[in-house]
Amino acid sequence: MGNQNPTKETKKKGLSTAFTWFHATSVNGGAMAIAATISTYFSLYVQNEIGITAAQLSIILLICSLWDAINDPIMGVICDSINPKQGRYRIWFTFTPIFLLVDMFLLFSNPGFIQGSTMTKCVYVCLSYMFYGMIVTAYTMPQMAILPAMTLDDAERNSVVSKGAAVCALAFTVASTFSTQLVEIFGSYRTLMCIYAVLAIVSFWGLYKTSEEHYVMPKDKENAGLKQLVYVFRHKEIWPVMLCWCLAAISYGFMFSSSVYYAQYIMVPDRVDLTTMDEATIGALTGSTISVYMGFICCC
Repeated sequence: MGNQNPTKETKKKGLSTAFTWFHATSVNGGAMAIAATISTYFSLYVQNEIGITAAQLSIILLICSLWDAINDPIMGVICDSINPKQGRYRIWFTFTPIFLLVDMFLLFSNPGFIQGSTMTKCVYVCLSYMFYGMIVTAYTMPQMAILPAMTLDDAERNSVVSKGAAVCALAFTVASTFSTQLVEIFGSYRTLMCIYAVLAIVSFWGLYKTSEEHYVMPKDKENAGLKQLVYVFRHKEIWPVMLCWCLAAISYGFMFSSSVYYAQYIMVPDRVDLTTMDEATIGALTGSTISVYMGFICCC
């Protein structure tokens, strides 16, 4: 995913306005609204609507976070190993947002076949949530790689990244703050999340149409496929980073969900459950502290 040794000579062109905004609103638009809603409200949703306890959900999130840490380098290897005619990175923008829409429908559904069985409920939520993490990786990494493949100009890159950061802040703030009100308007979390997914589809398809891959590293035939994956994982330095990522992801989820839990339950006089709130707060603090410490060790 480097930006040197271009595969073909191209005339220098500025990035189009359409590409800039499609790039800024793809991962950071509808997809970010989904991420914000899940990180903030998903724990409450599965407990209230599906009937999974907080302890069961914590195990599910731990399993999914561990898999996500492993899945990220796998996805990077896959992106660098394939070379379809649509583009090494552009091809992912065509179908991954559709998978996102399907998974949002499944993740925020309570199908009849899972009723009455705690194990079935846990497996259903675990698989659908794990699939969501894989989809996020599948569109995030190519979206990050397409920018250096489009231009070598640092000023252009910084401009695109800054617009994406602004869109990200707006989407995350709206989704994490007003989701309960939006659910009342649209009728359910499932409908709201599917609307966000449709917005993501529009942005990713627009990104596909407006992007080109001018600068990509030639495929390494000697270390392609499984060999490249083995090469990545045999470096021990990557394991602390993966652990740090897992702890950070879990602690972020604790912090967002515990704040919403406090607002919806603790502040309401007839629905007080301080034990669960204390456990969530301690878990968030512990996870954040350890992840920061591990990150410091990795950097040193």
